[in-house]
Amino acid sequence: MSEWLDPIPVEDVFEDGWVDCDGCDTRLTDELYSDGWGGCFCRPCLEALVEEWEAEARRYAAENCRITQELPEYDPDQEYRPTPEEYRAGMRDAYTPNAFMAQCRHECTNYDALIRNLYPRSLSARIAYQAIRDRITALLIDAKPDVFHEFDADGW
Repeated sequence: MSEWLDPIPVEDVFEDGWVDCDGCDTRLTDELYSDGWGGCFCRPCLEALVEEWEAEARRYAAENCRITQELPEYDPDQEYRPTPEEYRAGMRDAYTPNAFMAQCRHECTNYDALIRNLYPRSLSARIAYQAIRDRITALLIDAKPDVFHEFDADGW
């Protein structure tokens, strides 16, 4: 959970040097935590919100993430990684299990539709994005365990 929480010095945001927590009305004078929508919270209040948002996001992802079309076959004999020189020159196409997973995520699931309207500065949206990505990853691993065996499904 703490990976989502970045403290912000109160004086960087408020000239008065204080703000009240939107969750419990505690006066914050040192640091605050933002929800990305303009809300200011003490750490315990935002931690409680994050727990709720994580549970909601996992529920939403479990109910809505889908493989929408048949996954193509992966051919390990065609595996290719650009050299560092090729990569620096802009030739970044690769054919690896990771690149194949990205292709399947975007072309064979509803991933793009689910993340399309998430507001990137919102903490709740970042949590939702991560849950969706983790769930899609788990679905792809389950569908092609021989190809995606090196990936982790993060508890799915």
